[in-house]
Amino acid sequence: MAISWDRLASQARRAAATAGKVAGEVVDTSKAKLSEVRLNSEIRDAYERLGALTYDASRLGRSNEQLREMVMSEIDGLLKERELLKTQTAAMNGMVLCPQCGAANSMEVNFCNKCGSPLRSSSHQASESPAVEVPLEVEKEAEQ
Repeated sequence: MAISWDRLASQARRAAATAGKVAGEVVDTSKAKLSEVRLNSEIRDAYERLGALTYDASRLGRSNEQLREMVMSEIDGLLKERELLKTQTAAMNGMVLCPQCGAANSMEVNFCNKCGSPLRSSSHQASESPAVEVPLEVEKEAEQ
């Protein structure tokens, strides 16, 4: 039985390309998870600073409203960044997050499998579904 070296090399190249692609996806997912851990740590630290400022204002009578507003703005920005990262990570994994409950759903579904909420805006769904023309007679009957 003769070995086809060209065929063997071709199969080896395909296997290496597939392995490289999978390794790249693993690296991307790992980077996203590390970023989420970093963001969670920053959010936790900001909440601690906010708590300390609130305690000082209450117990010590310090007026630090500007500092608290700055920390709250920082928290808002970090929370938005984390949600964006979660959405991007879900998309990398072929999933879409429910805007209502945050559950991960397959890209193919239009409604959340957990809470039933629409996963896309109504304008996006309308563009995906075919247009249906309603005969003029039906419209007139509906108006009456």
